Amino acid sequence: MDVSDATGYYITGYTGLSVGAIILTAAAVAAAILTSLRGARVMHDRMVHNIVRAPLRFFDTTPTGRILNRMAGDQGSLDNNLPGNMELFLRSGLKIVSAIAAVAVITPYFLIGMIPIIVFYYFMQKIYRATARELKRINRIKESPVYSQLSQSFGGLSTIRAYRAEERFTNEMMERLNDSFVPLLYSMGAEGWMGVRLEHQWRQNDVLKMNDVMHI
Repeated sequence: MDVSDATGYYITGYTGLSVGAIILTAAAVAAAILTSLRGARVMHDRMVHNIVRAPLRFFDTTPTGRILNRMAGDQGSLDNNLPGNMELFLRSGLKIVSAIAAVAVITPYFLIGMIPIIVFYYFMQKIYRATARELKRINRIKESPVYSQLSQSFGGLSTIRAYRAEERFTNEMMERLNDSFVPLLYSMGAEGWMGVRLEHQWRQNDVLKMNDVMHI
């Protein structure tokens, strides 16, 4: 191909990739929002249905704070965090797939080097997911005493004031809040470690690219 044909070929290819990326991104955003709303609604309906039909021994053996934590905390995570996280996951996944496809079409041998990288990141994400999931579970468990203390304080507010025990209950509430924040700090530390490592990797790639440009 001459210069004009090559230019038209690449312009057409990149235009098609751009239009496809826009369409796929819009579809991913719509799918993330719709599926997240449906998932939150289904979980809420099933949770209320099970709580209403639960036997009395369930409420005798299960703390009130744990029930409130599941009804409020988990449902709040679905309503507030799931749509954004799902949109980010789909959008990032489409970007990665499109970038790999574009490079593979031009340089097919690139896929050979991608195999060990994919295997490495697969095992790394398994380790991170197990740690993050366990920290989230511990964080939810530590939040249950806070909800229980809050509901008990509201229920016996007149008794607390009659015995002048406001300071004692306030100190207990602060201790339980501090205990509930410890797993959250560890979870934020794990997320920060992952972010720093990824950012560090990006910075290294930028430096390598700049060195290649300078050598050229």
